[in-house]
Amino acid sequence: GCIALGEVLSTGKVPSLRTVRIDWPCDQSFASLCEGLSQGRVDPPVMVDIDLRRRGLENDTYLGVRRFAETIRAGKLSGLRKVSLSTYETLRRSRGGGFRRGPHTR
Repeated sequence: GCIALGEVLSTGKVPSLRTVRIDWPCDQSFASLCEGLSQGRVDPPVMVDIDLRRRGLENDTYLGVRRFAETIRAGKLSGLRKVSLSTYETLRRSRGGGFRRGPHTR
């Protein structure tokens, strides 16, 4: 599924597509998406925003980031407009009734 999605996005099979926003955990599935993206190219006028979320095992995160970097270095994502990297955080209710950030979760 993830490889196939990347292939569809990178081979121009959806000619009316102009903007893609990907909000994805940076794990094995994201590495597979990048593998599919590497089958073609995502060029303008298609613009891509990617929000990567770190969760799970560090090895999975490393694999996802490595494959993403390889895809960029190979020139397969010239339509890349924005990349965000974040971790999941929890919000805790404070004694005053508001919310404050809790420790990062893994």
